[in-house]
Amino acid sequence: MKVTFVIPKDDDRENPMNQFAQCRVLPPAGLARMAGLAGKQAQVTVRDERIAATHHDGQADLVVLFINSYNRDRCLVLAKLYQDLGCYVVLSGPLLVKDAIEAGKYADCLFAGYGEDCMADFLRDYRRGRAKAFYYAGSGCAPLSLAS
Repeated sequence: MKVTFVIPKDDDRENPMNQFAQCRVLPPAGLARMAGLAGKQAQVTVRDERIAATHHDGQADLVVLFINSYNRDRCLVLAKLYQDLGCYVVLSGPLLVKDAIEAGKYADCLFAGYGEDCMADFLRDYRRGRAKAFYYAGSGCAPLSLAS
């Protein structure tokens, strides 16, 4: 199985003041932990658009995108692109705790909260062909139903 992790570039990268926010300078530690967990079971690629231009070729079975308030628009564009290329798309990031409805239109699965807390459970379910649409780290990563 091939898994690609993507950190999308910032939507407002042109604003020089926004480049100094620490969360934008450092890579998301949670995404690195997720890549480490997946790497035990899959061939992993990490792409960081903030560092260099990235070719999105769809050569992955599973794509995990890190979404936040500052890269939301770009992330949703990439999610659609990867879905159109036939990849299974997962969105992970703190934005999903409060805004999962819109993002859910662009992904096969959402990790709300700390995605690294969900990765092992998700991979187990995914390999069995029973991945859920939504995992919430605050519930011990128990899958939740969006149709309550």
